[in-house]
Amino acid sequence: MSNILDIYSIKARLFPAFLLLLPIPLAAMAWLPSANFPVLSLSGFGVAAGLSFFLAEIARDAGKAKEPGLFRAWGGTPTTQLLREGPGRG
Repeated sequence: MSNILDIYSIKARLFPAFLLLLPIPLAAMAWLPSANFPVLSLSGFGVAAGLSFFLAEIARDAGKAKEPGLFRAWGGTPTTQLLREGPGRG
């Protein structure tokens, strides 16, 4: 987590996770129409953004932890396997 908010993390992890969690604050606003709308919307946005980023980091860390075992089982990274010269490829 050296560079938490780099462009890749924002575009590839945060935006999809935010879109996934966006219905939660929207549903809360629909169910509580008498509540203070600006406070509810800002708090809902903050919770959704924070939770989505947290879940994205957990998913990334879990995937990174599995990579070495998968690469050993596959005989290398998928791109390395595709680019290796082998039978019928050269």
